[in-house]
Amino acid sequence: HDAAAVLEVGGLAKFYRGDLGGADALFARVANTLSNAGEKSALTARFLNLRGMVAFSGGKLVEANGYYTAAAELAEKHASQHALALYRGNLGGVALELGHYRQALIALTRASRDLGRMGRVTELVSVLCNLATLYVRLGDLDTGEKLRAESASLAKRGGNQQVLAYLAFLAGDIESKGERHRQATDCY
Repeated sequence: HDAAAVLEVGGLAKFYRGDLGGADALFARVANTLSNAGEKSALTARFLNLRGMVAFSGGKLVEANGYYTAAAELAEKHASQHALALYRGNLGGVALELGHYRQALIALTRASRDLGRMGRVTELVSVLCNLATLYVRLGDLDTGEKLRAESASLAKRGGNQQVLAYLAFLAGDIESKGERHRQATDCY
């Protein structure tokens, strides 16, 4: 497991430098070694999640969905509730992008419930943001706005400017879909 930790750090360094292929190669090495050994553990789930992160960043959404699904399934039995909530949040985000709204709704709802219960505000902000986006896409503007406002309130407290910028655009989308074009323009 020490070797896995070293490979994880190396993979994350490559990931943050934009070397997605290099990062995935390191993450795959650990995931494949664990899988070939028949190990179903929190560590296996973690490396599947990391491979999902790389695939998502590289625009390989179907592949990311597979990794995130496998990570969440393993985490249900072998990982902490926090890890499970994070993996579900990631799964919900990619499912949203793929248009798999049922899968996104289930994963994001569970993740938001669990992260909220744990008081994990930083992670909860992005999950609520994705959940708000999902409801807007489904046409439920009231629920979308409620979740957007909740996410914005938490993001302001945490100083998450990136999420706040996205939420301003989402507010504009909500106003536009509600035929309030002047308000939409103000949001954009």
